[in-house]
Amino acid sequence: MIPMLSGAHTSSEAANESASTSDPHLLEWMGRAFGDAVERAKYQALGLGGTHLEDLIQALPAAIYTTDADGRITFFNDAAAELWGCRPELGTNEFCGSWKLYWPDGRSMPHGQCPMALALKERREVRGMEAVAERPDGTRVHFVP
Repeated sequence: MIPMLSGAHTSSEAANESASTSDPHLLEWMGRAFGDAVERAKYQALGLGGTHLEDLIQALPAAIYTTDADGRITFFNDAAAELWGCRPELGTNEFCGSWKLYWPDGRSMPHGQCPMALALKERREVRGMEAVAERPDGTRVHFVP
């Protein structure tokens, strides 16, 4: 989770359906790599208009989404929709577009305790917190912001 100056937040989540929870370093590395790329891009003048920048973010293979300061999703790219297995309604879903969330040990995780919710509530970056998203079709995917 990367807090942005506008009060919005962005998340870059790395997912690996085949990665097991026994290799948290791989998942953490993937999350950090995508998140760091987004963070670096904030400081570079890309010379792109809003439409071009949105197209660029849509094309990225990392699941990226933004929320307003209250946690309502304001944007997500296709990779995020693929991770979640659905396309949440903008301005309605809070903190995460996942249908259901779980802790790595299988316990249910309330959306209010997900990495984005923590980043917003505690006003800090949240990195390395593994979670499991369940899609509407019942498949589960491990991810680390």
